Amino acid sequence: MVSYATEKWTTLRLIHTEITELDERDRAQVKAIGERLMEPLLATMHAARPALPADVAVFQVRACFAVLGGLASRSPSALDHGMQAVTGRVLLAILMA
Repeated sequence: MVSYATEKWTTLRLIHTEITELDERDRAQVKAIGERLMEPLLATMHAARPALPADVAVFQVRACFAVLGGLASRSPSALDHGMQAVTGRVLLAILMA
């Protein structure tokens, strides 16, 4: 997740900063894409932690997306390997909570 967000930083920043400027139809499309991105992550979480309640898994994945969205406020040069490693540990802590 961190590597993908770092590689797609420009797209992530555009979505993060411009979503409020989109009309309702386009915002709905962006939201639908986000929901589709959640599906494989939720399936993976369910496979790894079958006893985890679905609503908790959804909350954890959305929290991870929020952290990744926060990367959009940083400059690409700030996302060096060290920051990627820290972000990865934060995401893992969220997912394991």
